[in-house]
Amino acid sequence: MEQFESEYSKLKQDYETALNAAIVEPDQARQMVLLNQILTINQQMVDLIHRFLSSKRRVNTTRIHELTRDLIKYQEDRGEIENNDKKVRAMKLILNKTNENINNIIYKYYLYIGTLIFLCFVVIFLILKSSYKTAILGGGKLVLTSFS
Repeated sequence: MEQFESEYSKLKQDYETALNAAIVEPDQARQMVLLNQILTINQQMVDLIHRFLSSKRRVNTTRIHELTRDLIKYQEDRGEIENNDKKVRAMKLILNKTNENINNIIYKYYLYIGTLIFLCFVVIFLILKSSYKTAILGGGKLVLTSFS
């Protein structure tokens, strides 16, 4: 499992790097070389996921769903690149989809963190309010003491 995860992470990173490089590459010949590299990495990822999913290993269902979704995405990416006359445009669309997913995840992360911080303040406020009432009123009962 660890070997699969490390190899898969490396291939994903190589895929993103090659996509970015191909998009900004001004030379058509070099861009075609990068395009072939992207398609090769894409095929390696698809093969790796196929091998992993067809193995008899026990993996949680969430991870299987993630890998299946990734597999479909990579196969769609490959189809877009191969069938599109404007290769650079297809690569930009793929990269934009990936960046959009990352931005959604980051937004959700900040939303959760903000909610957690807000709830921490509410709990602290309630604790201080409760301790203030206890200190002033003596646990809810008015305490009268004479100092004679």
